Amino acid sequence: MGTLENMDINNIANSNGRITKEEAREKIYKDKNIEKAIKEGVENFLDNIELKKYSSESGAYSEYEYLNNFVLITTEVLDNGYILSDIHIDVNMIVNDYFLNADNKKEKYIALNNNYLIGLNLKFFLKNIEDDIEDIQVRYFSIYGFSDNKK
Repeated sequence: MGTLENMDINNIANSNGRITKEEAREKIYKDKNIEKAIKEGVENFLDNIELKKYSSESGAYSEYEYLNNFVLITTEVLDNGYILSDIHIDVNMIVNDYFLNADNKKEKYIALNNNYLIGLNLKFFLKNIEDDIEDIQVRYFSIYGFSDNKK
């Protein structure tokens, strides 16, 4: 046994082997699998609600630009090793579509150009802070606001 001056506070917090919220948050911000999962989830979500409004026969497609990094709102570490996190992210979605001009040739135009503030939830299992984050579930999407950039 040592004196209080020699004790490491972090070792006390982790003495039960449980990952702390701070460790989980740091791991989420550093992990490239998280960023990739968020972007894939956001793009699938927006394609399902916005892109499907345009004709796939004409060749409509979407492009995405992320206006900043995602922001962690909350993080919960459950006893069974699962971590839940609420995220906000700003994304610009452009939908390009085509129409037939007077010469009966396809001409590309921007059908949609919106910025979205999207909230979502992550769920993944992480028993050891040194492990890679895998099997990430991106779920519970909400659009908190959007702006039309075509004006």
